[in-house]
Amino acid sequence: MAPTSKEQIRSMFQRASDFYKKVGAVLANDGINWTFIRPSVRHYGGLWEAGVKSVKHHSKRVVGEHTLTFEEFSTVLVEIEACLNSRPLGALSADVNDLRALTPSHFLNEGVSVLLPEDNYPKLPENRLSRWAPARGSTCSSVLTAPLE
Repeated sequence: MAPTSKEQIRSMFQRASDFYKKVGAVLANDGINWTFIRPSVRHYGGLWEAGVKSVKHHSKRVVGEHTLTFEEFSTVLVEIEACLNSRPLGALSADVNDLRALTPSHFLNEGVSVLLPEDNYPKLPENRLSRWAPARGSTCSSVLTAPLE
């Protein structure tokens, strides 16, 4: 007779629990100590809290009081992400003439993320262009020239 769904789920959770216990034992033997971040302790997540703060700051700065569609907001977020991931962490080489910098984008994309230049649309009616004004305002230069948080 085939096991019931309840028995299958119970068995699956038991196997997962056993696996996590074995992994925890191996890591404990290697001297790895687990530290879990409790939701009430904000200072434990300082690095990603700073990232969230930067995204919120720049999205408020770019969008302002406008109401965006999902696609427009996605565009703004992708551009802000590319800008924040292109902030320099340090020099790539010891050569003073080499101006390239190591950025978070090098780790995430295996290279530098490149934002394409914005097109110029002088013949389109202004009412169609004004809808995309918040999304167009999120250029990397405007985000990168802001003071670092």
